[in-house]
Amino acid sequence: MRFIKNRALLCHDFVMREIELKFRIPPDRLATLRKAVHTSSARRESLQAAYYDTEDRALARQAVALRIRREGRRWVQTAKAAGADTMTRLEHEVDLGLRRPPPDALPDPALHAAHPELHAALQAALASAGGPLRALYRTHIERTRRVVRVAGARVELALDEGEIESGTASLPVCEIEFELLSGSPAALLGLARHWARRHHLWLDPRSKAERGDHLARGAPPVSAARVGPVRLQAGQSPREALAVGLQGTLGAWLANAALLADAEGQRSDCVHQLRVALRRTRVLLSMFGDALAPPAAPGSDALEPPLQDAVAAAFRELGRYRDQDVLDSLIGGPLHAGGYALPPLTTDAPLDAVSASVRSIAFTDTTLRLLQAIVQAAEPAQDPTPAAPAGAPAAAPDGPSLRRWARRALQREWKRFVRGARHFAALEADEQHQVRKRAKRLRYALDFTRGLFPERRVERFLDALAAAQDALGTYTDVLMGQDHLRRRPMDDAAAAFARGWLSARREVTLKACERPLKRLLKVTPPWD
Repeated sequence: MRFIKNRALLCHDFVMREIELKFRIPPDRLATLRKAVHTSSARRESLQAAYYDTEDRALARQAVALRIRREGRRWVQTAKAAGADTMTRLEHEVDLGLRRPPPDALPDPALHAAHPELHAALQAALASAGGPLRALYRTHIERTRRVVRVAGARVELALDEGEIESGTASLPVCEIEFELLSGSPAALLGLARHWARRHHLWLDPRSKAERGDHLARGAPPVSAARVGPVRLQAGQSPREALAVGLQGTLGAWLANAALLADAEGQRSDCVHQLRVALRRTRVLLSMFGDALAPPAAPGSDALEPPLQDAVAAAFRELGRYRDQDVLDSLIGGPLHAGGYALPPLTTDAPLDAVSASVRSIAFTDTTLRLLQAIVQAAEPAQDPTPAAPAGAPAAAPDGPSLRRWARRALQREWKRFVRGARHFAALEADEQHQVRKRAKRLRYALDFTRGLFPERRVERFLDALAAAQDALGTYTDVLMGQDHLRRRPMDDAAAAFARGWLSARREVTLKACERPLKRLLKVTPPWD
């Protein structure tokens, strides 16, 4: 994970690797936030920009943005692209001078040759383009900048208010960005946590280019983001493994939360994929969290609960909304076929409240704490051992190897699973649900560490585990349906119909768990 910022003046070009966080602002907090930003040292400017792409979105498909913007009296051409991690963006600016470009002028990608990485991304995207560049959308922004010094770092706050326009369609812009000018990313995160709590901000990683592209296309709700594959290398330390794993889950975490906050995504799938990211994060913290020293990042609080507990609380909060979809798919069809209706499940927490949940102070603070953990894990561990005298033999490595560390964590999860799986049918409903959750944790843990063990053995074990997990999931969903029907008002006929149908399904699905569980218990774990 790289946190680098280079700003070099090259023939009026600015080559940058930005480290930044972007937050949305609740309308009822905007006036207070303005006062906090509009200090005597703050600077205000009007920014008018046109963003360019091809008709087939050649640049957007590669997460590249190209714009020409008026900044005060000067005109600037800028290219941007995603960086190595969530907080980092690549940027290259070219000062075009005071003369306004002609209305039909197009940006020249060759001007960004001073930034080889960005220039290569531009060239690769345009090589497959289906047409010429043209202006697809424009932004009109009033920006207020203020520089804050904190914990030896300099952080620029940029409050943006305005709109994005494409034809007759428009989107409001009301956001604040924290950009690291110098110093440690930990200082940036500590400052951001303070401001987020004070002004009820919530994270939104989407750039104006991403939102503008969606507006210009008139696109339907965005599909949920999924956690991508992460592969470890045996030579990595447990700290490095934790940083890589958490960074891998963070992308889906932030993307789905932003869509849910704006009610722009496919709600049920976004909730599901966000919970998957949260569960995978919990597994990673359980496996490798001990590799981190006690947090000392700016903004941390010695009295706050462990990060693992905070992530678990966010997971449980979203579980209320996921249960509605499970129940609808489970008994909605049979009820409708029988002439009955399924009333809303979350009468005490409307489904629309999922947006408020991911915009909450608690959820945002948990996300920022996760970023702090990634920064901390990516830094070299402090070694209090004094250096050995010259010529002395090298000391043995202090901690266990990554493979040994992973083997120990996987064996711990496997033992817990086996204890319940051997006598699954005789367990109480709560204990049976725990077996299902342990199967999920085990699958996520092995999927993350699979590169450390023989691939064939991993595939054989994961196949057996997936079959058992599917059967357990179907059965425990029935248990969840029965539990909710006991706790909710329904008319007698519908309740009797649903309870009878679920009772019959419980016997069938419990029986269906026997064979895959027995098969799984006979497979030798790949780490054994």
